[in-house]
Amino acid sequence: MQFKNLLKVSCLALFCFFALPALAQNKTVTGKVIDSKDGSPLIGASVVLKGTTNGALTDVNGDFKLTVPSSATTLVITYIGYNRKEFAITASPMTLSMDAQSNSLNEVLVVGYGTVRKKDATGAVTKVSSGDFVQGVTTDPLQQLQGKAAGVVISTNSGDPNAPAIVRVRGTASLSGGNDPLFVIDGVAGADIHSVSPNDIEDFTVLKDASAAAIYGSRAGGGVIMVTTKQGKAGKAQVSYNAYVASEAPENLIKFMDRSQYLAAYQSANNGTSMPTGTSTTSDQGANTNWFKAITQTGFTQSHNLAIGGGTEQSHYRGSMTYIDQQGIALNSGRKSLDGRFNFDQKALDDKLTITMNLNYNHTNSSYTDSIAFLDAAAVPTVIQVRDPSGSGEYQYINNTQENNPVPFLKYIQNTGQIDKIVGNLKLDYVLAPGLTLSPYANGTRANSTSHIYVPSSDLLGGLNDRIGAFITDQGHGDVDNASTTETFETAGVLLNYKRTFGKSKLNLLGGYEFNEFNYTGFHISAHDSYDVNLPYENIGAYNNVAPVTDLSSYDYGYKLNSYFGRVEYSFNDKYYITGNVRYDWSNKLGLNNQSGVFPSGSLAWVISNEDFLKGSTPWLTSLKLRGGYGKIGDQDAISPLKSQLLFGSNGLLYYDATTGKYLPADFSIQNQNSFLRWEVKSTTDAAIDFSLFGGRLNGSFDYYSSTTNHLLFNYGVPTGSQFFVGTILANVGSMTNKGFDFSLDGTVIKSKGFTWRAAGNISFNRNKVTDLAGTLPGGTQTNVTYAQVGTTSGLGVSGAVTQIGYLAVGYPVGTLLLPQYAGKDGSGNQLFWHYAADGTRTEVLAAGLNIGSPGADDRRYYTTDPKFNYGITNTFTYKRFDLNLFLRGSYGSHAFNEVGMDYSTIAGKVGTYAVLASATAAGINSNPEPSSYWWQGTSFLKIQSATLGYNFAISDNRYISAAHVYIAGNNLYTFTGYKGVDPEVNSNVVGGEAGIDTRTSLYPRTRELSFGVNVTLK
Repeated sequence: MQFKNLLKVSCLALFCFFALPALAQNKTVTGKVIDSKDGSPLIGASVVLKGTTNGALTDVNGDFKLTVPSSATTLVITYIGYNRKEFAITASPMTLSMDAQSNSLNEVLVVGYGTVRKKDATGAVTKVSSGDFVQGVTTDPLQQLQGKAAGVVISTNSGDPNAPAIVRVRGTASLSGGNDPLFVIDGVAGADIHSVSPNDIEDFTVLKDASAAAIYGSRAGGGVIMVTTKQGKAGKAQVSYNAYVASEAPENLIKFMDRSQYLAAYQSANNGTSMPTGTSTTSDQGANTNWFKAITQTGFTQSHNLAIGGGTEQSHYRGSMTYIDQQGIALNSGRKSLDGRFNFDQKALDDKLTITMNLNYNHTNSSYTDSIAFLDAAAVPTVIQVRDPSGSGEYQYINNTQENNPVPFLKYIQNTGQIDKIVGNLKLDYVLAPGLTLSPYANGTRANSTSHIYVPSSDLLGGLNDRIGAFITDQGHGDVDNASTTETFETAGVLLNYKRTFGKSKLNLLGGYEFNEFNYTGFHISAHDSYDVNLPYENIGAYNNVAPVTDLSSYDYGYKLNSYFGRVEYSFNDKYYITGNVRYDWSNKLGLNNQSGVFPSGSLAWVISNEDFLKGSTPWLTSLKLRGGYGKIGDQDAISPLKSQLLFGSNGLLYYDATTGKYLPADFSIQNQNSFLRWEVKSTTDAAIDFSLFGGRLNGSFDYYSSTTNHLLFNYGVPTGSQFFVGTILANVGSMTNKGFDFSLDGTVIKSKGFTWRAAGNISFNRNKVTDLAGTLPGGTQTNVTYAQVGTTSGLGVSGAVTQIGYLAVGYPVGTLLLPQYAGKDGSGNQLFWHYAADGTRTEVLAAGLNIGSPGADDRRYYTTDPKFNYGITNTFTYKRFDLNLFLRGSYGSHAFNEVGMDYSTIAGKVGTYAVLASATAAGINSNPEPSSYWWQGTSFLKIQSATLGYNFAISDNRYISAAHVYIAGNNLYTFTGYKGVDPEVNSNVVGGEAGIDTRTSLYPRTRELSFGVNVTLK
């Protein structure tokens, strides 16, 4: 009994201990958060009781309501683009005014191994924040950067959901690759941008010149793009859900002759004789087939992103999951991805230690489209049926010289791949003394990928451009191709940072060491002839034919990169700034004589607007800064591991060994040694002016830059013998320049209580030039190269030296073409060209009369394809709860070689067997296809890249929802251009054979997307 009474008393005491504080008197604080200048409400501002997680978000009217203890005294308000501010709690309702970050000059820019305020930056750095991102179909994170940063050109070669984007920062800087920028995601250098969900990105920061990028040394030759993902914020946990559904259709399909046009063209080409009817593939089968529509479909995309984040003053967390299912417009194509990310930071040891951790997982399944299908669709005439005209119901067998039936090609062939990637990084920041911080860090990446191609036994299926590299040999009897790769990247390093302010001076010192190790392994196997039995890749051992030389391969290699680096930043009186960077890199993938390099940079800035002679006299001038810099950066990505070494391998042939009585693989030298192989080195100079006017209402930046890449890597022909075992060698010979201007402008055109209009634009001019291709090869061999043939065109009946149209030439940019000059047509529709005599006079000749010899000494002339400038324009309007965003981008002065036009504009010799363009009759060409300047066509364009109309719902006193936004969006809506190909964005940004050539294998059309989406934030 006594025990029971004691238990009751104890429970009562515990209840009083825990419950009485909760029953203590609370109070409700209400108020409105507004802009201090115009009084407009701030929607979604975070209102938190200082020192706790107790908080709320403002609604669409800027109002909030928060229950706090009666002893509470201070609220902390934070909002993107505004300065953090604390307010003493007074009588409700409170009106809390927030100050916008003036001209965004105080916004923080993420730079290499640190941050800097925008107003203190001395290098060419551009930031694109999530508020500038487009809505709608954005399956690739780079779509959010496209057209938003001056000097950054992002393009894709097709609408294929699995096609990667091409990124160039201030032009092409290398001939052998390595033109892609270095992506640094939350401090992880070399991370894959496609492993991050677009929904998780907070902002991009582009380091465009060497003075900003030199801290990354030999990895920064293509520029550096810093990516910061979204972090949790102090306050109550916030859950957000973002989703959209979209439909996709081809924006433009090349127009070939329909049935009536084709039959009329046949009659015209055959003296009035009608095309014979029948079931053969060279007769009129009574069809009117649009073959591009036969192999395309309306694609559907869905995206779902769920995120939760929150924290306290001491820690923050954010986790998210994103699922994207994108169906390609080509039959049996698409991409599905699942992304998971968790970001966490925690303060400890009396705030001396900060622990930061990021973890990202990405899983992708892809169904690929082989470009051969679209090439076949272009070749088959409209009068041919998809199904067998005999009535069997099967797909028709088509096997003329240049064509197969593309429909079963896409439906029957399995062409899939899977990627699993995990990235993690950990960083500790410990304050050793005031201003002195030690930061060890480590990160790792592991990616596993598998690829499968299965070609079933069928006479309907021709060869394919095997992306894995298989040899599809037993056409019609079944083929299978499997490959698997593993990549692991490991980084460990330590930073020591010292910051001090003394008087009017500020000093920031950074030193660091970093170790990187990269490893690659993989294998590949192909098999042929399944005895006409359906045997997919799961049973590859049942195939009849596996060639040990060509069908089996594996690799296992890697390299290391060790680095020391440092940075000094000094400023005086917020007027004068100086920054210096230096990095020492050592890598074992270079030649033994050149395994290290030093990459320095320096930059200066002068904030003229802070001078006494301008203060007060120019109230409209908020900020005016001059800056300039010089530096050197390297390009190690242009060199693959083992490229400096003498390698042996199989040449694909067998020899008979009399001793064993067997045929054995013949192994020979496949690569010459080059112990002098080194990094390409890019030197850049940048001079710029940044300005902000009318209290930050108008902001702009103007940059002039000049860069020179020396020690260009290129494969040169060498004589075989005692020194060289192979006829080519990769060597550092030659140089290239890029010069140009970047200009960006943004501002608020109108801002009233109910309506705002913000506009932003950028334009960039770049002139690329190959300045030297000659020099000394290893061993003293001299090369006096002034041009190199790198690209060809093709077509039915096109052959010989005239097909060699892609060139690198001294004095010309990358993407230069060498073509005969078109002179017109004769009375019979035969193409005429200009032939030049020794005295310079010219005469019109047929193709057979052309002198095709050495460039510069024959009848061909050089034609460039690069644009004069690229630009982007963004307009954002808000009216009460409505918002409208319109984004345009374009290019002017670019050209391309229209290979499709050349190959399918000839009626004579083609009509009756092959498809012909609808424009062929007007062109009136009756001779065989011939490359010439006639097909060098302008590709200037203006795209309505995206348009979005949204609405913010009024949410008041809802227990679960704090904000809701819906929108409809269109992407790639329309292209204004005079170009007659599929799309004017031809691959002029690539280096190699296809630069400036709109090939017949790039016919996958770009897509026009229409979407509906929702953004919901839960309490």
